[in-house]
Amino acid sequence: MLLVRIIHNCTATKLKKAATALVNGKLVVFPTETVYGLGADATNIDAVNRIFHTKGRPAEHPVIIHFSTIDKLDVWAKNIPDYAIKLASSF
Repeated sequence: MLLVRIIHNCTATKLKKAATALVNGKLVVFPTETVYGLGADATNIDAVNRIFHTKGRPAEHPVIIHFSTIDKLDVWAKNIPDYAIKLASSF
């Protein structure tokens, strides 16, 4: 059963609820510059699998992982080109 809770007019309290949902393995939908994204805790394999199932996404199609600082880059990627590190450091 799919339960959807919509948060309008985001406040700090509502964002904390969304963060709690992520910690608890739930999915969240969020706007980006062009489309709405479907997010999960990337460290929770069940939640990530739920994204693939919900979207009907083939397993060989990777998903984007967002993280807070460049310090976490080497946890998620390897053989990172110098230009990419310089770009990430700038932003």
